[in-house]
Amino acid sequence: PNLIPQIDAAVAATSNLPHYFWTGLLPPFRPRIDSVEVRARDAAMRLGGTTLEDTVANIAMPPWSQQDQDAQDTWTYASERFANASRGVAYVFRGEQVRPSNVFD
Repeated sequence: PNLIPQIDAAVAATSNLPHYFWTGLLPPFRPRIDSVEVRARDAAMRLGGTTLEDTVANIAMPPWSQQDQDAQDTWTYASERFANASRGVAYVFRGEQVRPSNVFD
């Protein structure tokens, strides 16, 4: 991905914070509406941590699309860097329903 330097810098800047991870939906499983993302981001903000999405908020990340390989590669790279930079305690918000090809698992 062409955003590697920006992603690396953003992840390095938040490596000292608790990392919050999320994946999936809660019932009734409506895409975006029932995502656990909002819960994870809210908890991270309230408790002094960060999520991947908040870490890369100032980067022009491509929207996630299963039809766009560059978007998948960029988000996968960012996810791996964020996960590898985690130190100490990390938190996971996992919905009851997850996409079979999700980056998290």
